[in-house]
Amino acid sequence: MALFIAFVIKLYAILALSCRHLAFSISFESLHSANHLFIFAIIMKRTPIILLLLIPLLALPQAQFTDVTSSKGFLTFTPAHSFGSGVSAADYDSDGDIDLYILTDGSSDNMLWRNSGDGSFELLQSALSIPMNSRAALWFDYDGDHLLDLVVAGDCLGASGSCPDEDFVKLFRQLQDGSFQDVTAQSGLTTGREVEGVFGGMAAGDINNDGHLDLVLDYWNGNVFLYQNEGDGTFEDISIIKGVSKSSDYWQPLIFDMTGNGWSDVYLTVDNDPNLFWENNADGSFEEIGTSLGLDNSHNDMGACFGDFDNDDDLDIYITNIERDLPGKHNALFENRSNGEQVLFEEVSKTAGVSAGGWGWGITFLDADNDMWLDLAATNGPVDTYVLDDKAKFWKNNGDFTFTDISAEARFNTNLDATTLISLDYDRDGDLDLVQTLKADQDPVAVKLLENQLNTSSEFGNYLVVKPRMVGANHWAIGSKVGIRTGSGVQSRAITAGNSFYGQEPSEAFFGLGEISMVDEVTVVWPGGAKSTVSNVSVNQILTLEDQDVLHAPGLLTAKNIEASVVELRWGHMSTIQSEFLIERSESSDFISVETFNTEGSKYSYTDETAISGTYYYRVKASNGEIHSEPSNTALVSTEDVVLSVSPEDNFKIYPNPSQGSFNISLPAEVSGQIELQLVTLAGRVIEKRFYSNETMVKELHVQTNTAPGIYLLKLGFENGVPVVRKVFVQR
Repeated sequence: MALFIAFVIKLYAILALSCRHLAFSISFESLHSANHLFIFAIIMKRTPIILLLLIPLLALPQAQFTDVTSSKGFLTFTPAHSFGSGVSAADYDSDGDIDLYILTDGSSDNMLWRNSGDGSFELLQSALSIPMNSRAALWFDYDGDHLLDLVVAGDCLGASGSCPDEDFVKLFRQLQDGSFQDVTAQSGLTTGREVEGVFGGMAAGDINNDGHLDLVLDYWNGNVFLYQNEGDGTFEDISIIKGVSKSSDYWQPLIFDMTGNGWSDVYLTVDNDPNLFWENNADGSFEEIGTSLGLDNSHNDMGACFGDFDNDDDLDIYITNIERDLPGKHNALFENRSNGEQVLFEEVSKTAGVSAGGWGWGITFLDADNDMWLDLAATNGPVDTYVLDDKAKFWKNNGDFTFTDISAEARFNTNLDATTLISLDYDRDGDLDLVQTLKADQDPVAVKLLENQLNTSSEFGNYLVVKPRMVGANHWAIGSKVGIRTGSGVQSRAITAGNSFYGQEPSEAFFGLGEISMVDEVTVVWPGGAKSTVSNVSVNQILTLEDQDVLHAPGLLTAKNIEASVVELRWGHMSTIQSEFLIERSESSDFISVETFNTEGSKYSYTDETAISGTYYYRVKASNGEIHSEPSNTALVSTEDVVLSVSPEDNFKIYPNPSQGSFNISLPAEVSGQIELQLVTLAGRVIEKRFYSNETMVKELHVQTNTAPGIYLLKLGFENGVPVVRKVFVQR
């Protein structure tokens, strides 16, 4: 009835513009049987003309979901305590079908269900079949060998045994024969030990554009951990260095370039406190700007997902909340209203009709009826003993910035207490299905596979699936944006690793196309900002689009003095067809006048031995001998202030370290005279310089700095001694 009323309202609006044209708008093509003609004759006698005009509208395709869990043979298991466990979907064995990894509480093994390609699943026994109090898992190629690896994360809540004695983050490397090897010990992923709080969520993305996927893991009543992939099979915890380490109640993170500068940002949902948006400054640093973007929602935010719901070629954000007996709390839809000069989001959930979600957890944007507009599905459920009639929600996108609740019509309106919700076309029949995980003490099978029955409809629309794939280490193109253009407009999708709540959707873009039979243009914006485009693409197929003809801009460039007149440059790169790198050096940031050096395309470093005393700006471009990529970030270094190696002596003490910007330096007794203090970035730029007099043989200096959070080198110069360098950490 809600859908019927919505159509009536829309139709009256159209009639107000042009009644006489609508008088002849009935589509007799839809009345293609004798039965339909008989019904039509009755309607002609008994129905007012305004309702008659609704016939072709009500014939639009309708997504309906059927629970096929039992018929697929999924087994009984118990999810992790209280908040439940998640599910991750990916084609881990690259056979074209989407497989599922389902998490448990450790009383039984985590389960890898391999998609057989005929609509059935097979439970595999492997190294991934581990008894662990698991919350979430991510498929991602951490070592760049074009095989999907898996990271699994959990916590101590409800777990047996002593938490510090167990790893609650585990990394499994996929080998060439399809088996998996536990590589946690050598990986450097150590947050699973002695971590307080409940695991909140994780996401993977390339934060420094070197082609290797980094990780964000966070905890409710805990910290954020940002792990940088070193490209050698190990990760480094750079949370403090980047200034993102702060205790709060974190849930699902997202990693994607939301500011359009070609570098992945980090968005964190936070329970009770403002959500955090860490902007990637493209120079190795992050800045929290959630308030200025309008993304600092401060309710009980939990799940999060991307989707271009208004088809304007930018990505909007939807987050789940708790709508209950507290004022102002509801699910939030953030419409992306950015322009070329400013990035800005506006919360529009109430006007769009998607605020009333209940006690929300997992969510997904999906075009469930293939009508070219992204619908929304949300799964709900109160924690513990809070009583709430909390049915799942399905909102149909009306194509006019509003949604209509058709949960009952779509048969997605159960009262199940659920955790994760993801969408995928598991049976490759051209419509999107749903997978939902449940909390404990409900259905013995705590997962629901809900098959979309759209393809059984005579009005089943066309579709296109796009798989972006990269030649380099980030083979599954995590962080790319896929867009299509047709005569009806544009659509766009984000390729991510980690979304919903404890969930992951396949690294492919699904587009509903209605009656459109040819896509004018498909575009992939790769991580870093380079683009690939193909034209005149047929529908109802899976299209793989690769970057083998793309020159990506080099990744994060750093520069530092290693001795007088010698500068060492290092950068990362999403390798493709480059035959060389061009290093540009200038004495001004606008690079009007440059000196150019080159090195072969397989090397990601260069030593400049001609940097005489002065300040220099560097940037790097990839080249195939004919064309050049966009430049890397700019690195600044001053050869007048040579940063020496860190002294091995321990008689200079800095405390506290890390600090909030205020710290003390203990000096040895032999130090006297004038002391020069410099605070230097890791790229070699001097950002503060001070002088102290130690004529009275002061044994301690107090330093107060207002510099941004990060890691710096503190250089101390003395009249009667060798300069000393120490690392200092500033966090806010």
